[in-house]
Amino acid sequence: MDVVCWSGAQQDAVWNRQHVANHLGHHTACAEIKGLRFSGLFAWMLWRTIYLAKLPGLERKAHVLGDWTIELFFPRDIAQTVDLTPRRKRT
Repeated sequence: MDVVCWSGAQQDAVWNRQHVANHLGHHTACAEIKGLRFSGLFAWMLWRTIYLAKLPGLERKAHVLGDWTIELFFPRDIAQTVDLTPRRKRT
């Protein structure tokens, strides 16, 4: 992969990643950490643990953990809102 710097010179990009995690939904995920690959429920719990650890502040961590706990017992409430006001024409 090539990167063009502000000066316009083309250089090779160097990516130093140690882990990659993807949340796939419904208690499944996949992750690669230092060459080790995980998938399924364990990777999902690992992803959530890492996500929670990176959140700033204890209050925010408690709020997210509470939301996740409620989500385990109750399905996500999805609602669509409809705006019934007429649109203004752009001039």
